[in-house]
Amino acid sequence: MSYLYLLVVVVEVVVVVVVVVVVVVVVVVVVVVVVVVVVVVVVVVVVVVVVVVVVVVVVVVVVVVVVVVVVVVVIVVVVVVEVVVVVVVVVVVVVVVVVVVVVVVYMMNRQLLYFI
Repeated sequence: MSYLYLLVVVVEVVVVVVVVVVVVVVVVVVVVVVVVVVVVVVVVVVVVVVVVVVVVVVVVVVVVVVVVVVVVVVIVVVVVVEVVVVVVVVVVVVVVVVVVVVVVVYMMNRQLLYFI
């Protein structure tokens, strides 16, 4: 009986050791899988954040460039219109002055002719 008892105890010890080893292996595998999943998720989140930031920066730069171009075009158009208006006003004034001078000289000449 004593040998049978020893055999049962040895079998129990072996079973306990095997169960402990299996549990430890399962826990290690689960921990490794969780760590890998967490690392992959973190990498994906970082990549998404970087892509979003790059897209936002590109959109902001494009908007700023468009606004600057529009402002420059408006300024150029306003300056050109002002220059055209000034040139037209100067030409009109010169024409009016020339016409007035010609009329005045003509009238003076006619008056002088009456006196002669």
